[in-house]
Amino acid sequence: MNIFHLENLKIKLENKLKAEKFPINRLELLNLFMNEVFKTNDRIIIEAYISELLSEYLTTLQNITPFGLEPKKINESIGFFKKLNTFIELSNIDEQIPKEVERILSDYNYVEETLKGNSSEFNKDLISFPVNIHTLKSEIKFGQIETFSIKIHKETNLVKNNFIIIPSKEKIDDRLETQINISWNLAMNYLKRFYQNPSKYHEVILIFQHKYAELEGFSLGMSITIGFIQELFRFYNTSLSLNLKRNVTFTGGMCTESNVIPLGKEIIELKVETVFYSYFDFFAIPEADYISAKEKLISLKKVYPNRNLKLIPIEDFDDLINHRQIISIDKAKLADRTKKIVKAHSLSLILISILIVVLAGIALYTMDNNPYEFQIVGKSLNVLNKSGKILWSKPIGLEPKIRINEGKYFQRIYDIDGDGRNEVIIAHEFLKERDAENNGRIACFDHTGKLIWKYKFADTISTIRESYSDIYVSRIVDIAEYNGNTVLFCNARHLYFPSAIYPLDIKTGKRLDGILWSQGHFYAGNIGDYNNDNELELFIGGINNGLESAFACIINLSDLNGQTPTTKNYLFENIPLANFKKYFVFPKTDLCIYGGRRFNGTELTKFYKSTNTYDVGVNEKFNDLGVGAYYVFNYNLDSVHLRIGDSQQFVRDSLIVKGFLKPPFTTDPEYEKILVSKINEWDGKKFIPFINVK
Repeated sequence: MNIFHLENLKIKLENKLKAEKFPINRLELLNLFMNEVFKTNDRIIIEAYISELLSEYLTTLQNITPFGLEPKKINESIGFFKKLNTFIELSNIDEQIPKEVERILSDYNYVEETLKGNSSEFNKDLISFPVNIHTLKSEIKFGQIETFSIKIHKETNLVKNNFIIIPSKEKIDDRLETQINISWNLAMNYLKRFYQNPSKYHEVILIFQHKYAELEGFSLGMSITIGFIQELFRFYNTSLSLNLKRNVTFTGGMCTESNVIPLGKEIIELKVETVFYSYFDFFAIPEADYISAKEKLISLKKVYPNRNLKLIPIEDFDDLINHRQIISIDKAKLADRTKKIVKAHSLSLILISILIVVLAGIALYTMDNNPYEFQIVGKSLNVLNKSGKILWSKPIGLEPKIRINEGKYFQRIYDIDGDGRNEVIIAHEFLKERDAENNGRIACFDHTGKLIWKYKFADTISTIRESYSDIYVSRIVDIAEYNGNTVLFCNARHLYFPSAIYPLDIKTGKRLDGILWSQGHFYAGNIGDYNNDNELELFIGGINNGLESAFACIINLSDLNGQTPTTKNYLFENIPLANFKKYFVFPKTDLCIYGGRRFNGTELTKFYKSTNTYDVGVNEKFNDLGVGAYYVFNYNLDSVHLRIGDSQQFVRDSLIVKGFLKPPFTTDPEYEKILVSKINEWDGKKFIPFINVK
């Protein structure tokens, strides 16, 4: 088969994978492509493509669960690995993929046993509902089983109920938000029958386990109402407890009048099919959908006649809560209530001691309001205390993966005034687009989430072609004790190419003297006394747009004034060149050029005291993969060697095998010599070739 034909197919595959989120469909796309690769019967080509796609395969398999899927779909997808595993094992590439396949097949044993009429083990604390999946293939519909848990906190400073959804989104579905409030009100009204004067407002955390399904509409209303009641009984330590008696799942919304909202024929049929291919024995559904659901169940049982699934039609809230076939309201066990309600004359000294310890732990959890760490859930940044309790949250304006991987550049916890209570510094918040006054700001908040100070960078800078101002987004670079102040060093990045490092007084947010401009974005940076001369230095990298290359530089903080060297058209007017201790420019590799990228960029700069080495990571983002050269300089910055990562080696060497790139191979010493010979160094007046003393 023509190798160019395979490459065209791979490009189409990559485009489809970007759009398709459902794991089973992604696995099918991967398998169809690999079938074409196997037709070559060329071992080298097969192994090269397997190496390229291993990470996609592993991520996809990790997100697959068989619960809710027709057996044929699972068998078709997993059966392909009998052929693929042969090459994986012989090549000794990855041992995790066979383990994931084994996990999926093990989970599927539960489904097979259920289809044969055997009941599976059941966790009665598990609340669930079937969720429909949106895929690229509109004619093919899937469902999966969603499970969730609920945590409730009582907050004295709340003025309304605060519902936190994990994973969260920038904007949840309006119908879902309405349903959560309706279900909560129903649950609270039911609680008041058994508990006098509960708190008016609560913080409620709903933790969903889904990774790819869209939560929307009213269909989870019944299950979430049960979950709220169950957790409220536990939270208020009532004399009653709600438990599921059967292996049951739920679907159907709840309205303010307590009636169950029907879903309609098409939706209920898919949900019945989903539950049919899971481990549940009972399925509670809206009474109005019962006929459609029953017809679908009868058709499914023609293929699997031994499958025991009973439909439970529910008309309204009272019907749900009093349906003793699936739900029981019992007296809570005494042992479960001793944390809060015990009579002094019935307690031993040991039990009292235990109670004191437990209450002390609860007090520590609820009373500690000092920020300690961050948690990123969906597109929300949660500020936690030392016990893991959420103190407050902010919406964030970046993809969670970026925010997690590069957290120190976007949020810091720091005691800015030395009073023993931490403050929180946040960059790149999610603010309304119309909020021009604050968009792109960096801000400091106290322990309650109240704004202390904010700063928006808006300097004007010009080249011979154009003037730039205002449209900047600030990031955190580092915090350092400098010139008698605790200084927050920030990186302002313009919508186009200008970028600047500037200092703020961390206590007041006031701008201090000094600014370093770059004609391309700065990325990762750190501050320290790297050469032990009692003077702090900035070690940072990024992109030089004029040179269209990655750079890394070191400059004394006392010299933080001016701009980086570049080509004439990109120089800023009336700004001197800064006095750098070192400024290196790194070449684009053949992989970067083949991928059609204009730039490479430095995304890691770090000094390691244990080895006295400066590490510079250059990213070339080939096909959106984080690959590129990794340079390690010695303490004197006059010697460097290359560190090769697996991703870079797999991607580049596979292209060499296919004839798209020329040797040497990535681990060949000659490849290192080629790249190092193309490093340029600024001598204060011009760029000269870097001479490696190694």
